Amino acid sequence: PALDRRARYLKYFFLLTLLAATFILGNTSAANIEPFVTLFCGHGTRLAWALLILMLILSIFRFRFWCVYLCPVGALTGLTARLALFQIRLKENCYQCRQCSSICPVQAISHKPDSATTVVVDNAECILCGRCIRGCPEGKLTLSVCHEKTRRAV
Repeated sequence: PALDRRARYLKYFFLLTLLAATFILGNTSAANIEPFVTLFCGHGTRLAWALLILMLILSIFRFRFWCVYLCPVGALTGLTARLALFQIRLKENCYQCRQCSSICPVQAISHKPDSATTVVVDNAECILCGRCIRGCPEGKLTLSVCHEKTRRAV
């Protein structure tokens, strides 16, 4: 889990690298890296096809490998998700059944190591599928409208 959390920062490094390459080269083709475009368009360089095949193989072992670890678009949307209007929040302390973290398809839910009763939702990784809300036996999670100073449950 610790290695997984650290590896998720690769996509932010990748985003910054691609942005820098685009501005330095003055050419947007430097940032045109998306393996699944090759699949859907049916054409690409050998490197693009190799990247697609590699991502498909790695996705067998890790769900959404490209999105979780490398996707620059995912990094950018992760940054904006921290400011999103809707976020999944903990209403009150949970009973540590860990049902939410076990059913989260993107492992965006963890528990604070220093507090046995607090759930942490990583909004940058959360895809708002709602499985955690539906799966919480105690109903402790909610989708909230986040305002600057106040939060209101939906």
